[in-house]
Amino acid sequence: MITPDLRQNIFVMMYFIIIHNFFAILFSCGILVGIVLSIIHPTRKSVFLLLGNCILLFAFEYNKHIRESLRDQTIGSLITLKRYYKLEWFINLFTIKILPVLLYVIGLTLVAISVYLYFVKKNSHKK
Repeated sequence: MITPDLRQNIFVMMYFIIIHNFFAILFSCGILVGIVLSIIHPTRKSVFLLLGNCILLFAFEYNKHIRESLRDQTIGSLITLKRYYKLEWFINLFTIKILPVLLYVIGLTLVAISVYLYFVKKNSHKK
């Protein structure tokens, strides 16, 4: 038998897991939709949807888990004895600022192209 406080704690835990990983769950659902569409009717638009959601999921996980450790590892690998401030600045700029934005822009662009091809192009052929 589950006690009421344990039931409430399970509910709160599930709620926080969903809230914490909402975008990962959303992008995973987009990946599943892209896979299903690619299997049922393989077209460019279904591949764009699949790739866009894969890139968006990677961008989300990159920002959440990979970004800082990749920056530290890259700086540690390239700058060993003497400090190179310009190189360190460039690594910080690329791994912290440019790459996360670039990943989201590419992913959202692919999803937007897919949505455009599904809905706008479909309606223009009916005219």
